[in-house]
Amino acid sequence: DYLEVVDSPMDLTTVRERLKSVKNYMGPEVFARDVRKVWNNCKIYNMHGSQIWHVADYMSKLFERLYHAWVLDFRDRYQRWSNPTARPWEPSCRSCDGACKAMDNQMVLCDHCDAMYNINCLKPKLKKVPKGVWHCPACAPKIGKSRTVAILSAVTEQAARKRAEMGDVPKKQVKQRMFLVKWSGLGYEHCTWETQEDINDDAIISEFRRLEGVTPESPDVTEREVQEVIEGAATITPENAGGGTELAAMRARLHAQARAFQFKKFGMDVPRRLGAECGPRERVATAGGDADADADAASEGRQHPTEVVSIVDELVWKVGNNEGVLTG
Repeated sequence: DYLEVVDSPMDLTTVRERLKSVKNYMGPEVFARDVRKVWNNCKIYNMHGSQIWHVADYMSKLFERLYHAWVLDFRDRYQRWSNPTARPWEPSCRSCDGACKAMDNQMVLCDHCDAMYNINCLKPKLKKVPKGVWHCPACAPKIGKSRTVAILSAVTEQAARKRAEMGDVPKKQVKQRMFLVKWSGLGYEHCTWETQEDINDDAIISEFRRLEGVTPESPDVTEREVQEVIEGAATITPENAGGGTELAAMRARLHAQARAFQFKKFGMDVPRRLGAECGPRERVATAGGDADADADAASEGRQHPTEVVSIVDELVWKVGNNEGVLTG
């Protein structure tokens, strides 16, 4: 679907073929228009923030800087090809065209045009390679005059290049609780953030939580202890509720209704088996029209359809609550 998204396709292979004929590019501006179209199309077609999008963004910034430093400067300054400064891309000193044969630790790189210079060939000479941004004698005058040219910097491209190299590598977010520690004998300006493992003192952390009313992220119990509590939780059934038959059934139903209320309170569906223990009405609401309910009925010896059972349960509930029952 590339041609459906991009109005005017362009690629670097086409640009290279067009460069072979002077008729295609009568001026550098036409050439720059085609190259810019490649980067723009790439950004339009690919999702913003993706790896290929960042690559196109970096290549666009790199092209604008070198197009200005290598192409436009060559035309505007009317330089001869024999002049070493007219070929800033060559990996040798541009003052003497590499005649000095200087070592790499004596070479300095221009931040705008990428030209290399021997610090001993410059006028005046440099005592050592400068730290930070440096501009060659050809670029320095125009950098101070034009803000647009000053923006075209190799240093400013590094952020875009880093994003292109990193791409959209998936990053997993990890939440970790840390404690601001005030160290004994040091001022508050020396406080540091430490994890619970780094502090390695459960007593101090427990005391901090007690004083500040902080709830631990997870209970200080093992998984085995949690399982023992769950297994030991008594579920009241008619068999273990105690008392007479009617009293035991009522206790079991009240216990089931209290458990079902916890589901209802949070907007959750009551489990079918729990709903059946709550009474006829909740049993109908949770099991009506369920294929599993029909299977359970068959296993219990009830061969009646679920709809019939639901109607009978509803009638039983109405009779038990003294509600009127219409008969035909």
